[in-house]
Amino acid sequence: MQWNNIKPTKDAIIEVCNAVMGKWDIINCDFSNTSFVIYSSKITEAFYTNTKFPEILSLPEKIEEKENPQDIFRDGYNQLKTIAQKQNDRKMFLHFQAAELRSYYETLTWNKHDRYTKFQLLASKVSSDYGTSWWKGVKFVLICNLMFIVVCFGLRPINFSWSGIGNCLNLFLSSLSLISTPKILTAESNWEMNWFYLSRIPLAFGIYQTIAAFRKFGKSE
Repeated sequence: MQWNNIKPTKDAIIEVCNAVMGKWDIINCDFSNTSFVIYSSKITEAFYTNTKFPEILSLPEKIEEKENPQDIFRDGYNQLKTIAQKQNDRKMFLHFQAAELRSYYETLTWNKHDRYTKFQLLASKVSSDYGTSWWKGVKFVLICNLMFIVVCFGLRPINFSWSGIGNCLNLFLSSLSLISTPKILTAESNWEMNWFYLSRIPLAFGIYQTIAAFRKFGKSE
């Protein structure tokens, strides 16, 4: 099947349902404003160039009552992710991979079977939006570090002079270290030391997520 220069209107619907797309060429098409449905289908081989896909898929008009809509979305995004991966289109691959993980997260519950996977996906969502935003990772690290400082040193008096503000800034920056401890920490206070080492866990995770998201386009599959 070959699609060339297809640019549907906003009210158009394109459905790939109950199909096996053995060879599918999509050239010079724009589906960005179209309702695009992928349902119960297998895309084994596809090629696209100069083509825009919608960021969000749509549901078919009729689905069985027992079917979870998020499972349908997850499968559709997985198909588009696979196409992008074969095309070596890193940008679209990451976008559809994140969309697939968002749908997967919604299918899980907090029961004993799903809770660990759901927590892992939640941590990835909060820290870097499933590896798509390094800036979100930076904010995650800074917020975690700020929470550590507030909990650990929030009851200590603050000097609002230039010298005091400089000391607070020095404390904030020195607390970003995963190894060395801030000088203000007292060795006699086990509570402060224990909280410091526990706070390194989310901080290290956030730094790793930031680096992974920052170099996403340089990483080869």
